[in-house]
Amino acid sequence: MRPGFAGENSALSRAAASLIVVIMSVSGSIVCSICEKPEAECLCVRYCCICTGLDGVRLCADGLYYCPACRDACEVKLAESRGT
Repeated sequence: MRPGFAGENSALSRAAASLIVVIMSVSGSIVCSICEKPEAECLCVRYCCICTGLDGVRLCADGLYYCPACRDACEVKLAESRGT
């Protein structure tokens, strides 16, 4: 592996995965990676973490916000359904 390359065995990947597991296990549900609150209580500025779009942005399983197009392209699941 090249120096500075963040591959699947890098410390950064393991640290990110650990953070997601801790966030999920502490609250019992998926929360915003910034404020550590569920989507309904999150007051953070919500924008897509990929394209920075603002339309239809929702909290997803990794604790980040995605627009519908990027969510579909990255195959990321919603944190929870709104029940609508």
